[in-house]
Parts: sequence; structure tokens; C-alpha cells
Amino acid sequence: DCGGRRTMDAQYLQDNVGPALTAGLASVAAVQPDDPVDYLAHWLLKYLAVQDKKDKAAAAQELIKKEKEAAEAADAAKVTAKEERFFKLKKALEEVAATTSFNQMYDVMVKTAREQSNSDNVYLMLLEQTPPPEGQEEDPEPEQEPVEAPPEPEEGEEPAPMPEPEKLDPWLPKFTTLRVVTANEDNKWMVGKTVQAPAYGKETVSFATVHAKELTFLPNVMVSEPPITFFDMPMPGSFAAQPVLKGEDEKYKAGGVLGLLCVDTVCGESTATLSDEDKELLLEMGRVAGSTFERLMAEKKARKAAEDEVVAKMLEALVIPEEQEVAEEDEVEALEGKLAACDTALIGEVKKVFKEHTPPQPVGEYGRSLAELSGWDGTPSGRVAAMVYALVQEEATCTPEDLEGKIQSLDIKTLKEETLAAAAAALNPEGADPVSKETEGLEFPAQLCMGLLEAINMLKDTSLKIQKIRQEEEEARIAEEERIKKEEEEAAAAAAAAEAAPAE
Repeated sequence: DCGGRRTMDAQYLQDNVGPALTAGLASVAAVQPDDPVDYLAHWLLKYLAVQDKKDKAAAAQELIKKEKEAAEAADAAKVTAKEERFFKLKKALEEVAATTSFNQMYDVMVKTAREQSNSDNVYLMLLEQTPPPEGQEEDPEPEQEPVEAPPEPEEGEEPAPMPEPEKLDPWLPKFTTLRVVTANEDNKWMVGKTVQAPAYGKETVSFATVHAKELTFLPNVMVSEPPITFFDMPMPGSFAAQPVLKGEDEKYKAGGVLGLLCVDTVCGESTATLSDEDKELLLEMGRVAGSTFERLMAEKKARKAAEDEVVAKMLEALVIPEEQEVAEEDEVEALEGKLAACDTALIGEVKKVFKEHTPPQPVGEYGRSLAELSGWDGTPSGRVAAMVYALVQEEATCTPEDLEGKIQSLDIKTLKEETLAAAAAALNPEGADPVSKETEGLEFPAQLCMGLLEAINMLKDTSLKIQKIRQEEEEARIAEEERIKKEEEEAAAAAAAAEAAPAE
């Protein structure tokens, strides 16, 4: 259709040529040059140049706008990523701070470091004192300076409190070992592996970190000094170790080294190196772990004080009432009455303490139990456990439930002298240092066991005396029965003989 075509051409010209041509013709009309066609041609060329500059300027502005928007979006993404990392780190540190036991704290630290860092391998090593090599000796542990007692108060005055001795700077034994106690899942095989102190003959980065008490951060271990080796082999990768520091205790100031949280990328699947963000993570982990350790130690101290109070009250209650004291003239019935009363008052109360505080299995995270007795081999508490097994005539392999049943059913009236002797021998074998209720370091259940033994020892003489009297009575009764039986038999035989004799 020719008409439609012309309309489209006209519209095209109007849209693309019309504005420039209209403006150019207006300029021609205004200037009225001698050669209007030449003027218009030059004007259009100039118009094109100006329009080109405008287009380029607009394009440049658009590019600037887009670049600005992209930069703002990138900055926003960085802020978002940083905020996300901050909140993830905050949550992870809160998890560490909320732990309620040392082992839980160690596991959470390893889990968090693995999830939040570029490391492939995460493990926690704890510092422990170990025996020196043959022919060498450990340096003596420093002692606190004794303090002078305050002067005696004047009459009517309150006595001054005993001053506390000045606390010492943390002491690090010369012969120590770092032992891996937990690791991320792929490195559980490392648990139990050790790194020895320089006193054993070799300098290590791990112990350099222990002595410096500062983060060691090596993005490239191949240039470290001293050189880092893994199982005596140099391997490329990153390595960092953050000391976990102790709080103060009764003797030492804060700052002693508990152990090291270590991360590395050696032999891992990733090719990433440890970053500044990883460094920040480790520093924060060390800070939070230190404060958490101090809290857990305070809680442990409080639990120990509560246990000591239970033991003290139990031992204080082990007193024979004056009216139940045994007298030389007491008849056996009186002895039995007094023994029964004391059995209830002394041994019965100890059994109640056992039932309340040491059930067969632990209740709650820190519950103590009879199940612990089987794990004390080679310690004074282990000898106490052996004593209890001998006392109830049970094997050490018995279940805690069976042991509880034997303890609760223990009867002072039937305890034999040989059983008591076997228990005493198990507690204090010949040549061994004696163990008593005053022995330092006894586990809480072992202290209760010693309370049970104390109560038994207070009543055993009466019990054995009663058993001896009753045994003598039983032997006399049997002898009398045998005498009567013999006399009856002799009388019957005589009667039979007389009956059978021929009459005179």
C-alpha cells in the first residue's frame, strides 16, 4: 500500500530528521546567510558534533551511575557478609561460653574453629607435666612466701583475718608434653598424639607458642622458624596455634597455659590459606575460652566445697551416743541393743548419704556415682574401692547396681573378722603408704566409702564380741545337747542290757 508506506516514511523523517532540520531552518531564518544551503549544511554538521558529545556525556553518566550502583551493591554485600560472619562468630563464641564442662568446651571450640575458618584440620592439645628423662630432674615448683599471723587482738576486739599469701606468677614445668585431647571428625586419629617440650631435645613451634603465650599465625609454614614438620615431614600449608590461658587459682596468678587450639591446612582438601579473619577468630576463641575455663574452675571449686561439706557432716555425725557406749558389765542382750541402735545411727546414716549422693549411675552432668569406683586403678581412691569390694565380698567387675545392693544390705552383726582383715589389707597393702580418711585427693565417692569404714570400725569390736559370745553359747548348747543325748543313749543301753540279762 503506497499510502501506508508514505505515512511510515514521513513518520520516520519526523522522528529522526525533523528535530534537527527544524532547528537548523530556524537558525537559517534568524541569521539569513548569503548562502543558506551551505549555512544549513555546516549547521547540521555542528549539530551532529554537539549531539554526539551529549550522547557520550549521557553514556558516561550512565556508566558512572551503573558503576556506582555496582560498587554500592558490592559494599552492601561486603557489609552483609561481614555482619553475617560477625553474628555467626558471636553465636559460636556464645556456644563456647555456655558450655558446662571442660570436655564440652574443648569439643565446641574444635567444632567452631572448623566451621568458621579456612582450616581443614583442627585439634586441641592440653599441657601436662611428664617424667624427666633418665638422669635428669625437674626444677622444683616455687613456693609462696609464708605470711605472718596478725597480732593477738586486744580484749574486746575482733581478731584480724589471716592475710593471704601473695600469688605467684604462673609456673611452667621444664618437662611437659602437649597431648591432643580432641580433634575434628577427620582427625580423630590424632587424639593421644603428643609434642614434647624443648627439654626433651627438640624445639617446636607449639612450645614456642606456649612460652610466648601469644597467637602463632603462619600463612606459609615452609618459611617458618623453627621449621614446622608434621610427623617429622615438611609439608606445605598454613598453621596457627592459639594459647588457651588459665585464670588465677589459690596459688598462681592468671596467665598459665592450659593448652593450644591448633588449625592448619596441611594435607587438606582445600587450597585456601589462613586469613586475617581466621586470626581474629582464633584470638576471640582464646579470649572466650580463657574466661569460660575460669568460670568452669569456679563452678568445680563450688562443687568440691559442697562435696567436702557433705563429707564433713557425715564424719561429724559418726559419734556413739553416750547412752549407747559399751560397758564392761553389759550382758549380751544389752550389747545387741546398743549395737542395733548404733548401726541405725551411724552405718544407717552413711548408707543414706550413699543413696542420696552416689547412686549406681550418675544423675545430671556432674552427678557422682558408684560407677566411678571401677576407674581409679593405681590411685589411693582405687585402694578405697578395693577395700569396699572386699568388705561386701564382691568382685570389682560387679555392676554398680549390684554394688549398691551389697552396700545397702551390709550387716555389721554378721561381718566376720576375716572379711574385715581382707578389707584392711586391700586398703593398705604391706609396704604401701597408708590411706585414711585424711588422705588428700580422694574422690568424693571414695571419701564416702572411708566414712562407711570409719562407722564399721567404731562398731566392729562390739559386733565381734557379740558374735564370739553367741558362738560360745551355741557351742555350749550343742555340747549340752550332745551330753544329754549321750547320757540318754547310755541309759537306754543300760536298760536294754539289764532287760536282756538272765534272771538269777
